[in-house]
Amino acid sequence: MAKKKVRASRRCANSPVTLNVNVNVSVYLNGEAVSETVTTVDSAEIAPVAPPREPLRGKTHKQYSSALGRTMKYRVYGDRGLPLVAFPTSEAHYTQWEEFGMTEALRDLIDEGAIQIWTVDTIDAETFFPPVDEYLLVGTAMERYQRYLDYLRDEFFPHLMATTGQAPILTGCSMGAYHAANYFFRYPEKIAGVIALSGVYTLSHFLGSTSASAVAENSPLEYLRDLNDHPRNQYLGRKLIFCAGQGPNEQEMLIDTRALGELLAAREIPAWVDIWGEESAHDWPWWFAQMKYFLGKVLSAQS
Repeated sequence: MAKKKVRASRRCANSPVTLNVNVNVSVYLNGEAVSETVTTVDSAEIAPVAPPREPLRGKTHKQYSSALGRTMKYRVYGDRGLPLVAFPTSEAHYTQWEEFGMTEALRDLIDEGAIQIWTVDTIDAETFFPPVDEYLLVGTAMERYQRYLDYLRDEFFPHLMATTGQAPILTGCSMGAYHAANYFFRYPEKIAGVIALSGVYTLSHFLGSTSASAVAENSPLEYLRDLNDHPRNQYLGRKLIFCAGQGPNEQEMLIDTRALGELLAAREIPAWVDIWGEESAHDWPWWFAQMKYFLGKVLSAQS
């Protein structure tokens, strides 16, 4: 089975940046300058030192899934505010947002009680990205993926809503954006919206060309073309945000994001499709900036 893997960068983007500053030093004697030097110093030597704070750590929870026949894990950051359910990039896990710095990037919003983040696990390695030495039939992959969706719909989200009392916004970067968008478009009933960054929205990117109906049924660019009025009405009034850049490794995501925007516009489903510039790459520093920007807009609209 031919497939093309679309992956996010696994480089952690939290390394500090050091700035060098040129400082002019003059020595005066009886009002006259007698010497002048230029010294280069590390900015850390002159910058005010912020009080250290402990890294933000999420609380890990376990939930047995009857749909999957196993225990699934997730982490929660904060206990107040708008629930944000975050899907990881391809083959990553529920710990990724903490490990790569996204939860720390959003820490002020968490500490203020504006948002709470629930990071979920996926089964990508058993569906769309099996080991290279394992031949996986498309039908088997899609059957497993449907069980994963059943877990989310029937087990995870009911628990989240019982805990928070609110409908969540789904989000993710790269493959996480696909998971967030596909779940919303298939099961929009109790979801407040989507913030999808650098996603692709058809499974042909991972499974190749196939006529399997289950693939089309989980490819938003396919099934939204045949949308009738009833499911369309369920998408109205939700916060739908889709973003891609025009920089390195964003070509496929840019094409799919624009296509999704055109499709939603043709179906008269309001959505914010935002295309960033040629510097905006398929990498974490850009996703930090985009996530903070879009969350700021969402939260300001609520206040």
